[in-house]
Formats: sequence, C-alpha cells, structure tokens
Amino acid sequence: MSTPKVRKTITLDPDLVAEFEGDPAALSATVNAVLRAEKRRRDDQAALAAYVADLVDTYGEPDPETREAVAAVFDSVRADDPAGETGRMSA
Repeated sequence: MSTPKVRKTITLDPDLVAEFEGDPAALSATVNAVLRAEKRRRDDQAALAAYVADLVDTYGEPDPETREAVAAVFDSVRADDPAGETGRMSA
C-alpha cells in the first residue's frame, strides 16, 4: 500500500513542464525524487557540519597551515573533477 499523498500547488518554469507534459504522474514522481535528493543532500550537509563541530570541540580549530593544506587538497580534487560530480566544497 502506498503512502497517502499531499496535494500542493507549485509554480514551475514552462520548459520544465513541457518536458513532462505528456505524463502528469511522471512530473509528480520527478518532483518527489528531486525533493528526496535535496533532503538527503541537506541531511548529509547537516551531519557533516555536526561532525566538524565535534572535531573542533575535541581538537580545537585547525591552524592556518593545516587549513591551507586541506584547501589545496580540495582544490586538486576540484581540478580533477571539472563537472563537479564529487560535490562542491567551500573553505
């Protein structure tokens, strides 16, 4: 048995609607999938922030040299992944 659905009204760009216009169920399923992916991304980001906060509580803030070294590693990863498939990180 499927989970009961909640009806909401949203505003979408016309080009996106045109992509899924032939099958309204596909549009709804796609919106659900995108929202689930965004929720996972936000949950992962919150978990990472909590982990970093725990590390700072345990070990203190990293010194500037360590920050610089870590930033260099992330820069090299970004250079190896120009499409951004490994995600975006900011210092």
